[in-house]
Amino acid sequence: MKLGAALDALRQSELDLARKLREVAERQAAEVDVHHLATALAEQCDRHAEGLEPFVERYADGGAEDELLGDLRGLYLTAEGVIFGWIQVNQAAHAARDRELLELASELSPETEAQVKWVLTKAKEATPQALTS
Repeated sequence: MKLGAALDALRQSELDLARKLREVAERQAAEVDVHHLATALAEQCDRHAEGLEPFVERYADGGAEDELLGDLRGLYLTAEGVIFGWIQVNQAAHAARDRELLELASELSPETEAQVKWVLTKAKEATPQALTS
């Protein structure tokens, strides 16, 4: 069973997100809403990581992350970054009143969203067997 590795990776991801949220909160101290919400979200991540700890210990197995799931995680994270880019371009195209750029973003961003859905579907299909066998 490789569930322990997945739980530990999730716990570490929560701690990494908490750290990054705190860094943003510090850099954006002048943006009061960003500062306060990023700090609160970091605290949530800390609680998530703490809640996972007993399960990390329960399922500790020393195994590595499944290769397919690792590949899918990487694809998902990259595709989410691309979606963020399309959101920025779409908003900027609206502000600049650039119809051509807006049409491009409107045409292409749904394809990236479909790619993310495919990755998530594959991950949902592969996870039970990969983590419990």
